Amino acid sequence: MEGLTVGISVHFTYPDYTGDQINGAYQVKCHAAIVTRVLDESRGTVNLQWFDDIARNVARNVMNVAHDQGGSPKEGTWHKMERHR
Repeated sequence: MEGLTVGISVHFTYPDYTGDQINGAYQVKCHAAIVTRVLDESRGTVNLQWFDDIARNVARNVMNVAHDQGGSPKEGTWHKMERHR
């Protein structure tokens, strides 16, 4: 994956347990994260430190995270941050 290096900011997807459930499941929310290690550049597998704003801005480590190549967020994956205007 082009540009995948330690220190870049990405989105890590995790359920929003404070929100409402839809069809019995919590919606997935994007959280800010930083790549701490690239495990497999060709597949986009990384270790991350993500920031949980629900738990008083606690930083959490997560390992062996797959890149989400789909269009909608999938729980437990990462993707590049979208540009918003």
